[in-house]
Amino acid sequence: MSEALALAALDVAGAPAQTANIVKPGDSVLILGAGGKSGMLCGYEAMKRVGPAGNVVGMSRNDKYRDILLDNKLVHKYFVADAASPVEVLEKALEANDGKEYDVAINVVNIPGTEMSTILPCAMADWFTSLAWQPASPVPRLVLKAWARTLP
Repeated sequence: MSEALALAALDVAGAPAQTANIVKPGDSVLILGAGGKSGMLCGYEAMKRVGPAGNVVGMSRNDKYRDILLDNKLVHKYFVADAASPVEVLEKALEANDGKEYDVAINVVNIPGTEMSTILPCAMADWFTSLAWQPASPVPRLVLKAWARTLP
């Protein structure tokens, strides 16, 4: 597959489709960059799938999209944080999820170096899933990783 074809296939438009494949009923989902087009589409897909027992939380760098996201039921909750500050994101994300870690974290922010903000809020039980789209990277990529942890 050519690089151009691969990048086209894995463009940010793929994030909502991957969200639809990953999110399950009852999941808690964190969306970093929820105010952008891709973030809103991921929120829509996540909200359709989590059901009444799930929780979809959106994060953005300002309040600009808070009302749009909440009023259109694209997220259950919303908070403002700097995606490049993982401890800030972690603290606010856990607060928005009643102190619990997330089952799924989706990163569609447009700045590099935000991977830790995606990983830290995730649960480390049997599985957690992190979907990160980094359009600001030198080589745009969609990274889908699932890590297994063997518990004693």
